[in-house]
Amino acid sequence: RFALAGVVTLVDAKNILRRLQELDEEQEDDPDAPPDEAFQQLMFADTIVLNKIDLVGSAVALEVWERLRSINEKADVLPCVRGAVDPAELVAATGFDMERMGDEFGEDHGHEHHG
Repeated sequence: RFALAGVVTLVDAKNILRRLQELDEEQEDDPDAPPDEAFQQLMFADTIVLNKIDLVGSAVALEVWERLRSINEKADVLPCVRGAVDPAELVAATGFDMERMGDEFGEDHGHEHHG
């Protein structure tokens, strides 16, 4: 039996702001469009691995961090270079709970939970 213990999302610090700007523009063009999968990954992540942090200056790194926080204020953000992150920090992501997500986002997620 398997269970989802947490969601880890990898973000490219050098390109994420441009991608999020594109998503903002797409949303403005079509407000009824479903959320982008990459955006949803950020929303539901328990841990965000912020890769390539060495390729951006401190001002851009701060802007990326603030933008990520505006999307998901609860996820742990782990900055790294070349994907080097302590594996223990990745397996420690244990916060995913679909019922909590439904409560936080005010959505009925279409099924019942049995205890």
